[in-house]
Amino acid sequence: MKIAVFGATSQIAKDLIINLTLHSGYELTLFGRDLPKVETILARYCQKAQANILDYSCFHNDLDFDVIINFVGVGDPAKAKDIGQKIISITEEYDNKSLSYIKAHPACKYVFLSSGAAFGNDFSKPVNKDSKAVFDINHLASTDWYSIAKFCAEAKHRAMTNYNIIDIRVFNYFSATQNFESRFLMSDIVQSILQNTVLLTTSENITRDFINPID
Repeated sequence: MKIAVFGATSQIAKDLIINLTLHSGYELTLFGRDLPKVETILARYCQKAQANILDYSCFHNDLDFDVIINFVGVGDPAKAKDIGQKIISITEEYDNKSLSYIKAHPACKYVFLSSGAAFGNDFSKPVNKDSKAVFDINHLASTDWYSIAKFCAEAKHRAMTNYNIIDIRVFNYFSATQNFESRFLMSDIVQSILQNTVLLTTSENITRDFINPID
């Protein structure tokens, strides 16, 4: 199976690459903006791994893939805040590359890593199949841009009913290869333990469900 991976340096992409390189039958082509970082991931975690590493400029519709998996985005909330509204155009750019490809190759599957953020910011109740996405359209804040980027991408995918597009909404993820410098709840907790510092939270009880590389 020939798999193209967009956003190969993301946390979940890294763990998927590690797992796939343990098995035969997968030909990986890894796309990223920081190619030396992709090479470092392969050298550190994937012994004798064979994978093509390419810049996005090398991606075109004449290549041959069975699946495109798009991890492009900003998983770290702190980085998402710094990027701001640019996340909308970044998400659209790489999503459009993938959609252009599957239009030319309808048999190719497209897996898009979405987010629980696509529902908006109201998580007062656990999300289920009947949950609605909610945005205060008259008072959008900078914290909404990431959510809107994922929501718009999913809406575009649902409109393309004749293509093999799968959106996976990831709410929380944790891994043994986690970058603890990122600003997630779990990484903040680990940093507090390692540095023996106080973890500052709100007074509300915190409940999270996490998936990991095995999931």
